[in-house]
Amino acid sequence: MIRRVALLAAALVVAAGAPRGALTDDDVHYVYGQNAEGKLSVNGTVLDDLPGDFQVTEFGIYYPDEAWSAIALDGQRRYSLRRDGVVRNDGSKLHELPYDAKLTSYWVSLAVSGGVTWSLRQDGLVCEGADTLVKLPTDLFLFRGIVASAGHVWSLRSDGSIFRDDDVTPLYQLRGGPGRATLFPDGVAFDTEWVAMVLDPTEPYVYAIRVDGIVRRADVSDPAPIRPEGEGVAALPFYFDVDADDDGYYDVYPLLDDAYLDIEFKDKGVWLAIAGDGRVYSSKNTTSPVIDFPGDAFDLDDAFTDLATSGNAFWAVRSDGFAYRGDVDAPRVTLPPGHYGRIAASSSPPTLGDADEHPPKCLVYTTRTVVGTPLDVPVVANDIETPSEDLVVTPTSLPSDSSGSSATWDSAARVMRWHSPQVPGTYKFEFKVDDGSSISRFKFTLKVFAADTDPAKDEPPTVPALQGARPIIGEPFSFTVITDDEDGDPVAVSVNTSNYPFDSGATFDPVTRRFAWTPATADQGNRTVKFKVQSGTKEKTLTVKLSVRQGFWF
Repeated sequence: MIRRVALLAAALVVAAGAPRGALTDDDVHYVYGQNAEGKLSVNGTVLDDLPGDFQVTEFGIYYPDEAWSAIALDGQRRYSLRRDGVVRNDGSKLHELPYDAKLTSYWVSLAVSGGVTWSLRQDGLVCEGADTLVKLPTDLFLFRGIVASAGHVWSLRSDGSIFRDDDVTPLYQLRGGPGRATLFPDGVAFDTEWVAMVLDPTEPYVYAIRVDGIVRRADVSDPAPIRPEGEGVAALPFYFDVDADDDGYYDVYPLLDDAYLDIEFKDKGVWLAIAGDGRVYSSKNTTSPVIDFPGDAFDLDDAFTDLATSGNAFWAVRSDGFAYRGDVDAPRVTLPPGHYGRIAASSSPPTLGDADEHPPKCLVYTTRTVVGTPLDVPVVANDIETPSEDLVVTPTSLPSDSSGSSATWDSAARVMRWHSPQVPGTYKFEFKVDDGSSISRFKFTLKVFAADTDPAKDEPPTVPALQGARPIIGEPFSFTVITDDEDGDPVAVSVNTSNYPFDSGATFDPVTRRFAWTPATADQGNRTVKFKVQSGTKEKTLTVKLSVRQGFWF
């Protein structure tokens, strides 16, 4: 018997959970991403940094025992499965399933229903929670996926066999016909392996997809099925190249770019399927893709690896961590660095536990000004989990000088106001930000200089140093450019409005020197904004780094 195990086989395993309820695109969605190294994030923010291992060598991808292989959701709870059988729930270890490194038979799929986990090992071992449910026969094939609902569990073997619960006899033996590239029967060659399975949330059917795009379904309500071979649903477009590298020889893995990876259901009984190159097909149109995301399965960074749905919305993840929403104009979400294989989506916010792992952040000022100049310094604080207006900002130390001049705190505007510092020196403004779960403390440095009385000198304008700016997508973000001039020359601050981010909605008022922006999802990532500061004949450029992040809302 000839079998080919693809280099990216581990990326073809479906991580299934309970069917999801109906939503619209306007609902809030939480997109969970898990990379092989163990970072589990929601909407781009790391929730759990799980202990794991993953390597890319000159020979390709190496999946060690401690690579994470599956993720599943159950309401607000998140579950992760490692290849050596470790199961974690909301970041904490839940189970450690049987594993023998000498057998190199890895745990590949995870399902959760009603708070109960079912885990599947490549060699057919199924565990309910931490207990062995059944050891299913392999017949020299590998097991791929598991789904669970209403107290039952179904396991998929790569030859199309579907097992129910602890029955060691297949309930179904899906038949896809000869491989569309190799002409081998089901499970024998790479193009004939059944790789993913999903339950229809509206009807009692389980759907499965083969690498070459064959989709079949089976009636899971029938304990003695009339059609054990299943019912044909679709034969999705499959464009393979047996000599993709043009070396004149038949390739060992000729089908990676066109290999189908996953099948998922949206609401209203519509299923979607994705191929490694980013093509997504729908049951409404099985001949033309709904969307063709930019991808290349022959490139380790650009290969798509998984599909997730939440109501009527869907996302696809690429191995480099770019998650794409399933409409043409949707921007991508950048997940934490690493090799990605798994995403899941839900309308329920994540369980965060007692510890706040994402404390408030603040734009930190180091300000330079001249004696006698009024100084207004804003506190620009925000939080991944809490709207900015709900944060509590409390000063712990306000600056004052030996002349008796001191600063005051404007709690409504969140601005420290020092009407007229009189004594040159370095001063500190300290405060704390409370998000209800944790408190972060910050310190601003304020440098006051004596005015320059030498008419022969033309000093450059003073500019602040601004660090730690973290705008949150969808939230208004603003700060003031605080400048002065030791010579007393007028200072002008300007921007090039044709540059980013002003061409993406940002504004700047040269009178108040206030920068304002509400970043969109497309703006996520490390950005910069530049200001030109002029006084007399001197000019400086102020560059502020912006780390645009996604909050726990989408």
